[in-house]
Amino acid sequence: MTSVFVGRASELEAIKQRFDEGARLVTLHGPGGIGKTELARAYAMGGIVVDLQGAATAAQICDRVAIACGAATGDPTEADVVRIGRVLGELGERLVVLDDFDAAITQAKATVGAWLEAAPQVAFLITSRERLALAGEVLIDIGPLDRAFDLLVDAGRRASSAWSPRLEEGAALTEIATLLEGMPLALELAGARLPLLGAHGLLAMLRQGMNLARDKSGPERHASIDAAIEGSFAALAPPEREALAALATFRGGFDARSAAALGVDPAQLDALRAKSLVRGAARFDLYSRIRAFVEKALPDAVRAKAEAHAAFFVAEAERAAAAAHVDPTARAWLVAERENVLAVVSRVLGAGPVGAREAEPALRAIVALSEVLLSRGPLAAIADVLSPVVERTRDSGADPRLSAKVLLLRGALKRERGDVRGSLKDLLAAESIGRATKDDIFVADATMELGKTVLAGGEIEPARQHFERAGKAFAMSGLRPREAQALALLGAMTGTLGDLARARPILERAVAIAGDDPLTGLPARLLLLRCLAEAGDTMRAIALGQEIEKRALAEHDGRRAGEGLVLLGLAQHDASLLDPAQASFEQARDRFALHGLEADAAIARGHLGVLARERGRAADAYVLIADARVVCERTARPEHAAYFAAHVAELDAAVLGTPAASEVSSPPREIASTWPVWKDGTTLHARLLARTSQKAASPAPPDDALLVGQGGAWFRPPRGERVGLERRRSLALLLERLVAQPGATLTSSALFAAAWPGEKAMASAAAHRVRVAIATLRKMGLRDLITTTPDGYTLVRGIKVVRV
Repeated sequence: MTSVFVGRASELEAIKQRFDEGARLVTLHGPGGIGKTELARAYAMGGIVVDLQGAATAAQICDRVAIACGAATGDPTEADVVRIGRVLGELGERLVVLDDFDAAITQAKATVGAWLEAAPQVAFLITSRERLALAGEVLIDIGPLDRAFDLLVDAGRRASSAWSPRLEEGAALTEIATLLEGMPLALELAGARLPLLGAHGLLAMLRQGMNLARDKSGPERHASIDAAIEGSFAALAPPEREALAALATFRGGFDARSAAALGVDPAQLDALRAKSLVRGAARFDLYSRIRAFVEKALPDAVRAKAEAHAAFFVAEAERAAAAAHVDPTARAWLVAERENVLAVVSRVLGAGPVGAREAEPALRAIVALSEVLLSRGPLAAIADVLSPVVERTRDSGADPRLSAKVLLLRGALKRERGDVRGSLKDLLAAESIGRATKDDIFVADATMELGKTVLAGGEIEPARQHFERAGKAFAMSGLRPREAQALALLGAMTGTLGDLARARPILERAVAIAGDDPLTGLPARLLLLRCLAEAGDTMRAIALGQEIEKRALAEHDGRRAGEGLVLLGLAQHDASLLDPAQASFEQARDRFALHGLEADAAIARGHLGVLARERGRAADAYVLIADARVVCERTARPEHAAYFAAHVAELDAAVLGTPAASEVSSPPREIASTWPVWKDGTTLHARLLARTSQKAASPAPPDDALLVGQGGAWFRPPRGERVGLERRRSLALLLERLVAQPGATLTSSALFAAAWPGEKAMASAAAHRVRVAIATLRKMGLRDLITTTPDGYTLVRGIKVVRV
């Protein structure tokens, strides 16, 4: 690849640490396209780099090393190993990179093994899809890139200087980076298509299975994703290929027991992992691009193994669902394996005519997962398969009770998508079948889902009644987790109606019943935290908020960790703990951004702005709060938009004399049940608005000033809009360095050192990276503010810079 090196700070540090600890042979191990070559070359600035692509014999390896070392090659013979050993021994303390050792694995002992003894001062850094298995070898597994978004955008900009990401493309770009699983080669190839297709067009084509490839320039193994995988696949023996076909049927990962159920023994699993075709430890997975390659190369084998996969997971899911109400382990299994169970459903859509034989496993899978899907929400994960499965299995002869349970799920999905009328139709039909078949538990499930739908239509009291009836039914049946879920919803509705004193014990009981349950524990605790914060019980709220964050992280639920942090920050703000509140909001902002949750991240930024306002930093407050309001309006968060609009109005009033809001506006009926408004006039948000309104505020920032956030995290050009650099650390550091000395000329080397601290690069490479970064900042709104001089770059003299 020929890319701008992005990220990998932790991997670079790991390599350095291994060599500092005395290692002399470090192997960067990972699949093709994961970025091993770029990482090795970035680390080896000043070292000797040997490209071994295609070299398979000891003589060929020696020939490549001799050329790289500037030694005479002569006619390649096996005796060259000794001669190259002497050449390397004369180098002294040097690092030698042997890149792409894949074809030479069988020659590792004869070459590298011998050179380690012949040249005791030389250290070797190897890139390979397979370990060399030599004494003293240190293996570093190279996984997905942590700054995938940055590399994707950089690749697009390098493909065309006229292309720059638009604000409305942010979510699509984030999804592309996620879809490509942080694989640098895939990001490079996809980024090159951005100027032609745009973010939304590229995303649509990737979803349709677009083949990522480039022209024939560069190494053959980097010409396409398939080319990067082909070498490893071609070397597999027939039994290993069959095992890989079985593993390609899994979705969302698998463990050794599941693999064994499909005929893959531990030795085969370990061998495929050693060849970088399987990743992980204890729980394993395939990169989606590897899975797609296997499905194309071995379609019949994958199809045959898919039937075994379906039989295993449907049976296991039904066993787990039967025990889920009493066995937390069973419920945890359903959560962990939900993608594998849903894969059974997805395959029905790819089949021909659907009869009972094909329909029933799919419907049984959905039913077994119903509690997980309804509790985990949102249901977008099955949005593209649920309705088509219902339609395709309608006349299949499947058990109508299965169809009723799937109807209940579809009704919940329609509610998630805003179709209240369609949701009511499906849920009432499902409830009718449940009553006809005298299935009391199913009727209670339908009652609870009907309560959620009625609530979505703005009917709070009827919703509360549905939750109350469902809770009593679950309690009589002994279904404790479902009882906890119904109680949590009942408590929330009681609080929404203004009775916080009554809501609190209901929610506390829900939390006690839920316990450590992986499905209902966190949602119940979040609702109790909200109630405590609203009621002003800040110390208890803070303690619970800290507990929720720990639980959410332990359950790998980043979204709920962020939600808990926002509530924790609000409680801390209410208790005048401003520094801890700021830390909580910042962590929430970063977690939401990591998961591509644009509106939630903006809300966290807005709360940071409210904190800044209370501290008298009106400039910072205005930019953060105004941005949050705009995002909330665009993403249909009217209650938050109204809250932030009240702050903006007061900030404007302080400078322009415009009318200011004295309280948080009452929400319209259809959103009266949503956060942040529970009870008009006494809400936590109303209290925070009132207390910030009493603080003396400095004037709003001059419209013709350049505003720059702390650490360069954002800027607002004169008479422009706020531009966030929270996820562009190098650009933020570069801007911070420029504004530190307005009017002073800064060299490329000084700017490179500031923007990429600790990294090394040749002068020309460093200058290129700085030049690209400066061009990016100019496109983002600083075109007229950064000038080029014969010696470097400068922020124009005389510009007003306001640091906030």
